[in-house]
Amino acid sequence: MRALRYSTTGEPSDVLRLEAVTLSPGPGQALCRVEASPVAPSDVLAVRGHYAVQQPLPATAGMQGVGVIEALGPQADAPLGQRLLFPMRSGAWASHALVDLHRALPLPSDIDPVQACGLRINPPTAQLLIADLPEGSWLIQDPGSCGVGQYVVQLAAARGLHTVSIVRRPERAERLRALGADVVLE
Repeated sequence: MRALRYSTTGEPSDVLRLEAVTLSPGPGQALCRVEASPVAPSDVLAVRGHYAVQQPLPATAGMQGVGVIEALGPQADAPLGQRLLFPMRSGAWASHALVDLHRALPLPSDIDPVQACGLRINPPTAQLLIADLPEGSWLIQDPGSCGVGQYVVQLAAARGLHTVSIVRRPERAERLRALGADVVLE
């Protein structure tokens, strides 16, 4: 098993090291083969030491992830092969991760793991961004086509809010319009 680990904070290119690791699930844990983990701003902030909640060092990078259960620890009850959405800060920039089952969410086997790995943070972030806006408000977002931006468009449309979404790649404009964006600027 391998993991991108850091023992001091700093620029990811300077402090991340690919290391061999040995993982064994403890009580209530599953050993999961990582299928997908994004590189998100929160990951970079954590490695740099600027994220609000820091892991004890040394740590494995990767705040979000999706994987499949390969082994179970004592008192762990889940089917082998079950796909899971990992809890935050599970060290998902690795071939395998230890996951506390009581904090993980089972996922359907046919869900795209790349799409699913952002479910822990993107929808709640989008909801918080628009929570205090009164119906009829307009909001501008840049970039509009990122994962959070796409959720903002959908949630805003459902709440009677209007969106102006700025995209850097014109091929993403139609997707945002289909999700309910009022204005898309390319």
